[in-house]
Amino acid sequence: MYRREIDNLSHSAEVKIGLFNKSVPKYLTSAMLGSLFVSLGIMLIYSIGGIMHHSDIGTYKIVMGLCFGVALSLVFMAGGDLFTSNAMIMTIGALEKKVTWLDAVKIWVAVWIGNIMGGVIGAFLYVYSGAASGKSDYIGEFIVEQVAIKMSTPGGQLFLRGLLCNILVCLATWMCYKLKEETAKILMIFWCLFTFITAGFEHSVANMGFLTMGLLLPHDAAVTIAGWFHNIAWVSLGNFVGGVLFVGLPYYFITDKKKAKKEEEKLAA
Repeated sequence: MYRREIDNLSHSAEVKIGLFNKSVPKYLTSAMLGSLFVSLGIMLIYSIGGIMHHSDIGTYKIVMGLCFGVALSLVFMAGGDLFTSNAMIMTIGALEKKVTWLDAVKIWVAVWIGNIMGGVIGAFLYVYSGAASGKSDYIGEFIVEQVAIKMSTPGGQLFLRGLLCNILVCLATWMCYKLKEETAKILMIFWCLFTFITAGFEHSVANMGFLTMGLLLPHDAAVTIAGWFHNIAWVSLGNFVGGVLFVGLPYYFITDKKKAKKEEEKLAA
């Protein structure tokens, strides 16, 4: 059961460390693209949220959830790397002995740094485009208001929201490796991201760009660089535990290892 998915994910881990070993700048670029694509989704949903909030439409959070699927769809269909999904992918690769645990740590650190870089670039492009200011300043005000809430949330809550979020993100990733039709993949991405946005869970890569937007826009004392690090640290940890402990390890445990060993012996023969 799930042998094909485990094999595909562990192969993906091999490909990632292969690119990293060949060229760190190329791998960082892949990570930057991933977070930039996520930031595009953030720009969309908080523009929608700002408009609806300004118009006193209370269902804005549901509509935001309905629209965020574009972020992960871009990452999977166009290509890019995310810290969140790599928590699961590199764990499975290491457990399958396709990569070493040191390889996994290298990827986790590199993708986290690259995701920050891409998110910050996306935030600068968005804020200085003026799309959230001027006549649309209510969008900027909504962003800053939401950023302040995220920065002031207690660490334990951020950890658990990050954990729950990455269960959904890694399930979306798992199903993209499991399903064959692109339409089916996009549909499952939609459902998983709709759930985590509407429920109010926390995604570290999305927050890397989003919290930076709050710092760049006019803000009060509730929005700080310390608040940025507070949120990103706790959410990243929660995302990591959610992907490893609640998706990667369980599916690896369920999957028959003997079958894989027999297939390797047949190939060797």
